[in-house]
Amino acid sequence: MIKSEKFWEDEREAPLMQLNRHFLKYPVDPEIFVRTSKWLSVLPDLQLSTLKKEEECQSERIILLDAERTFLGNVQRQKLIKVLNSFKNEFQTYHQGLSYIAGFLLLTIEEDDVVRILRHLNSTNYWKHEAVQLAIDAYVFEHLMNEFYPKLNEHLIKNRILPETYCQKWFAALCVNVLPFEALFQFIENLLFYGTIYLFQFALSLAKHIQNDLLETNNSGTIYQYLRLDSSLAKFRDNAIGMAIVNEALSYNLATYDFEQLRKQAYDEKLKARMEAAKQCHQQHADTDTDTESESEDEDDSLECQLCNNLVPDYVCIKCNKFICDRCSKRSSEHTCSREALRRLDEESTDVNSIVSNINKLNIK
Repeated sequence: MIKSEKFWEDEREAPLMQLNRHFLKYPVDPEIFVRTSKWLSVLPDLQLSTLKKEEECQSERIILLDAERTFLGNVQRQKLIKVLNSFKNEFQTYHQGLSYIAGFLLLTIEEDDVVRILRHLNSTNYWKHEAVQLAIDAYVFEHLMNEFYPKLNEHLIKNRILPETYCQKWFAALCVNVLPFEALFQFIENLLFYGTIYLFQFALSLAKHIQNDLLETNNSGTIYQYLRLDSSLAKFRDNAIGMAIVNEALSYNLATYDFEQLRKQAYDEKLKARMEAAKQCHQQHADTDTDTESESEDEDDSLECQLCNNLVPDYVCIKCNKFICDRCSKRSSEHTCSREALRRLDEESTDVNSIVSNINKLNIK
């Protein structure tokens, strides 16, 4: 895309380009294409392109909206839509973070090869409709942080900053709109060359660079600003810290950790009760709903927050009849019901039958 002068006319102020910070310029340095062409060398030979013809794909509304949020020009949007449609049709799943990731890759890589890269990166299962694997790895990171930076981990827990609410920016969105482009190119490069373990190395490196700032505040809004490297903070207005975080990440030796065992432990200890309670509540409510034929086509059995459609739910609201994650429960713009209507899914005191009964009574009224 960036070879075209028209691209720069259309997209200089696009949302995707906000953290470019003059790293990419027109005319474009040919070395950037040499660099990104090497990324393709790590992809298995069997990963052939399946980019479908545009007329074979029916774009979902969310994909069209995400394309509009990523690019300003129609030519760029249509290329992005083709890639997102291809991914959605192949894997029968979609995650909103994909739009920015695919858009970033399209800046320097052709559509067919972007699909190949996305297919390769999808092995993490972070982009499934349900956010279970993302939540599991977020709690694996919490375990690692407790070993490397226990004071910081304790501080985040004390302030109810759950790992699944901030790790998604790094793990699912792959730091697009988090890192400035100079650091983002190196981040993607390291991820492709070193594999998923690099995500945990990066997260630990980031924790190291911001731990002193985080320990000085109990304001959850400020904490989240640091965790997403918010450029409104003076600390992140320079590219240097992003590059330092990305490069120093490789110094963390995680080879001795059994990630398969850590993931099982994270699920059993942090998520299993919530998932089973949510599933039971969802199923019992569905069983007692006699008006199934009038349900919206958009409703499904996925166990995820029904406001952000990204995170594993922590609560069920007996007033609005929605499964809600901890982050959305704190945002009045997302969830307008009072907190008294929320019931935690992982507490033994949560009576699923009672919740379903209350929901049904409210629906009848």
